[in-house]
Amino acid sequence: MHMNRANLVAFTVVLTLAAGMGLWASPNVELRNQQLAVTERARDGSYEILSRELRHLVLVSRVGAEVNHHWLFSSNYPRHTVASAPFDDTLGRGQAITITFSGMRGRPDLVCHLRLYEDEPYGVVSVSVRNETGKTISVQSIRVVEAAGHPLVNLGASNRHDRVLAESASEDPTIHIGGLAQAPPGGYFGVRNLLIYNLASKQSLLLSAITSKRFLTIDRVEAQRDAQGIFHLASLTVDSTGTTQAILDRDPIPPDQQVQLSLPVANGGSLSSEQVMFAAGPDYLTELENYGKAVRRLHHLHFTRRMAPMGWWSWTAFYAGINEGEVLTNARWLAEHLKSLGYNYFHIDEGYDYAR
Repeated sequence: MHMNRANLVAFTVVLTLAAGMGLWASPNVELRNQQLAVTERARDGSYEILSRELRHLVLVSRVGAEVNHHWLFSSNYPRHTVASAPFDDTLGRGQAITITFSGMRGRPDLVCHLRLYEDEPYGVVSVSVRNETGKTISVQSIRVVEAAGHPLVNLGASNRHDRVLAESASEDPTIHIGGLAQAPPGGYFGVRNLLIYNLASKQSLLLSAITSKRFLTIDRVEAQRDAQGIFHLASLTVDSTGTTQAILDRDPIPPDQQVQLSLPVANGGSLSSEQVMFAAGPDYLTELENYGKAVRRLHHLHFTRRMAPMGWWSWTAFYAGINEGEVLTNARWLAEHLKSLGYNYFHIDEGYDYAR
């Protein structure tokens, strides 16, 4: 077999990744467990996620933030520094990478935090905005994932075979499960959870928020048709942002009624995104189950059959059209007829407020 110098270099890189531990061994791979490897890309600070089964990059991502209504991305910064250290938290032990992006005058630093667990088949990513500009700034959104590879997501087969599961914040008519060709106008939109599954390779990628302390986590997947009429993945993002943005994606609001998120960060302060779990592999159901277990452990949730909540929920009957009389009537009836049977919850949902 004849190989020129370029092919030989490429072949050597492939062998290096495939060697060691039966999978890969590369000085660029900073974190490993039995299922995943996470790399900080030296040339631009992007992070890369590799899957054990696929033995190649599943996702390459940069991070960013919307500050003072202007987007800043990690690739815009002239400097990035990397630190690695062990950690031990509620979900387990592992190794962490911290990538700090700095050097833009008058702009805050971005700090990307990556954690990979020793005994769990997943990792966690979050991003902080660190303000050392000398003045207070406002943050509208923090981008934890923005796919930047080619292809954007590589699950081992053409992404024409990809199917998307994007969980919605509430009931609405938008399609949230389907192939790229079935994507609704504007693409798939989800809150908290995003799963991409390839029908041909049987491999999947999960990106799911495990916290919701301050932000809403919004996932977006957009598709694009090529000259042959085949749909391909055009963009993938995961943002920590506000509820107005979620509503705008589904039901546009007149500008004079919009309230955009704008969180102040004083000089010397910082603001962190929500934590987003990432997992990749051949068993999407196990990935979803592991996500549920992680949320339960992280938030110390304990449920039994005896404790299952039962009661009345305004949204399922009246949606946003509730009033005081309807609420009191149902509360009294519930107390009189069903409380003794265990129906002891009374949930007033949206509709009690004057407006969104």
